[in-house]
Amino acid sequence: AVATNMGVGDRLNVKSESLCDFHDSVYGPDFSYQDFLPMFRAELFDADHWAEIFIKSGARYIVPTAKHHDGFCLWKSNVSWNWNSVDAGPNIDLIELIANTTRQKTNLTFAVYFSTFDWFHPLYLEDKANGGSTQRYVDEIMWPQFKDLVEKFEPSFIRMDGSWEMSTEYWKAGALLDWLYTESSVKDWVVVTDSWGHGNCKDMETANCSCTYGDSWTCGDKFTPGRMLTHPHKWEHDTNVMKGSWGYDRSEGLDDFKSLDEILGELIPTIAFGGNFLINVGPTHDGRIVPEFENRLTQMGDWLRVNGEAIYSTRPWEKVQNESSTLYYTTNHSSGNVYAIVTKWPNSGQVVMNAPQVSSKTQVFMLGHTQALKWTPGNKNKGLTVELP
Repeated sequence: AVATNMGVGDRLNVKSESLCDFHDSVYGPDFSYQDFLPMFRAELFDADHWAEIFIKSGARYIVPTAKHHDGFCLWKSNVSWNWNSVDAGPNIDLIELIANTTRQKTNLTFAVYFSTFDWFHPLYLEDKANGGSTQRYVDEIMWPQFKDLVEKFEPSFIRMDGSWEMSTEYWKAGALLDWLYTESSVKDWVVVTDSWGHGNCKDMETANCSCTYGDSWTCGDKFTPGRMLTHPHKWEHDTNVMKGSWGYDRSEGLDDFKSLDEILGELIPTIAFGGNFLINVGPTHDGRIVPEFENRLTQMGDWLRVNGEAIYSTRPWEKVQNESSTLYYTTNHSSGNVYAIVTKWPNSGQVVMNAPQVSSKTQVFMLGHTQALKWTPGNKNKGLTVELP
């Protein structure tokens, strides 16, 4: 899947000496975060072109950021009347355009990202100062925003974030999930992730309520269990095309973008261990997905067009998921096929696999290559050595 993180500029809330010095020298020390809003025009935004890029990437679902931690909504939120993309900045309902284009012109599933908290909102800051004993922000802002987003756009998947500063009880997570699953217009099919605050949860990976609630676990940024989960549950590995920033950073150069090999080095283990793969690109303030992002997504799509059979509709192979950091397995229960994914071409021209049990009926093919490959069995037919073309 592909995620997009577009907004006023989330990097400007990061407190670093070099960033502050740059900000003060270019814009002045009295220039606030909100003062950047008039620069966010999205005048070159083209939902059709975005859709073309996402189709080429091989993605199956698209996750635009509806609201990030700065509280700026990319749709017309009635409880954020002066801090949304319709009433200010671009004067465009970006989520509506992306949703309509996705559904009308692609086969991609439409999803959204939603951050619960808000760096700047006075009601949230007041609740936080009160230690969560008050919940005005939840009642008057967050819940209405979330319900409005769900009912207007009916996303099939909701990626939650931004809850870690406050407890699960503060967010009223149980009640909101109850509404989502029993009363909302998407109750019969929606999938939601696990960022619902900290608390006394019996979770498996963290000290908060990640990896506990939700249909799909994220367990924090770039979560990778490194194995198939002991108690299988769907999870997602989110990552970015850039090595540093999640959003677009005009100060970073070509070497700051991950190579295709680096991206595949995250995608392949994710699928082998039972996860979904979500890769983030950061559009610019004028609404473009820059060529470097488009190039990496297109390269990933080219690889998937050849090798997607080993990725889409597969599951972890129950026997073993990987033999090394360069050899992973997946399987398709419908066909019975087992796929070995080699992340580095061996200098010997041979791939040695120890896990498969072979017989005289075993056949080995390489995706994208029409001829069966030669192979020799290991001792007592345990494992095999495959000759690459």
